[in-house]
Amino acid sequence: MAATVGLIIPTYNRAEMLGQAIESVLAQSRVPDEIIVVDDGSTDGTWELLQGYPPPVYAFRQRNRGRSNARNEGIERCGADFVCFLDSDDLLVPGSVEARVRWLEANPDHGVVYGQVAYADAAGRPIPGELATGPCLRGNIFPALAKYNTIPILAIMIRRDCLPEPPYFDEKLEKWEDWDFLLRVASRCKFGCLDEIVGLYRQHSGMTIGRGAAVEESTMTVQERIYRVDAFLSLPAASRARIYGSHALGRLRAGHVRRARECLLRGMREVPWYLPLYVIWALSLIGPGAADAVVKLWRMAGWAGRSR
Repeated sequence: MAATVGLIIPTYNRAEMLGQAIESVLAQSRVPDEIIVVDDGSTDGTWELLQGYPPPVYAFRQRNRGRSNARNEGIERCGADFVCFLDSDDLLVPGSVEARVRWLEANPDHGVVYGQVAYADAAGRPIPGELATGPCLRGNIFPALAKYNTIPILAIMIRRDCLPEPPYFDEKLEKWEDWDFLLRVASRCKFGCLDEIVGLYRQHSGMTIGRGAAVEESTMTVQERIYRVDAFLSLPAASRARIYGSHALGRLRAGHVRRARECLLRGMREVPWYLPLYVIWALSLIGPGAADAVVKLWRMAGWAGRSR
């Protein structure tokens, strides 16, 4: 029997873009069996728009509880074998669902597959240049993903039995709930990667972007969770040092010198001779702005890139 597919769209006051997102799913060569749209308390006509869509679009309405809660509600209502996600301001490209389904069916030992995501303008026109996804990661991607997230949530398709324990997305996180979700998945399942574009990440003035101290606290929360899980503790000391170094650089660039140095000291305890940690320490003496000047070198050297 062919695997069933469910796609979950959380939405809040995006009536002007939601229809385009849904149409990009309905236009797929392999239309999902369930397109579950969770209206998170919209007041702009979103619910009325959704009434015009018959199955396989299934719409549900709730009071405003946030994006993570809406995604969690969608997962709970989804009974499909394979699950994927799309935010209501983003788009799938033709063939996106079919390509990911085909890959998972051909690779039963992998729990997740993801493809490339391109940036697009507000009208959905692809923007030439850098992709929203990083270099392809395959197999056990936890060591690389623990450094920083390079996989937008719309890029993935996951087997139901690889979903983490509920709540799937942490509703207390202001930001990085998708990174936290992917880390929990990566700690238990192997990932595959397609070199083709599967979705468009639209850039527009109404994007939901977390701000200030709450975002910083979310970053620290996810990073501290990384340091406690078995998938991290079982890594070689050199891999743990690289992760600490990547986090330290991010903290320094954000202006948090003390927190960056705390991370560096952790890394130095793992591998006292790891040179990049001392480079970042020297940058912390100059000031946070100096870190930006070496990020290209940092990534080119592979210190914050894929695991080894």
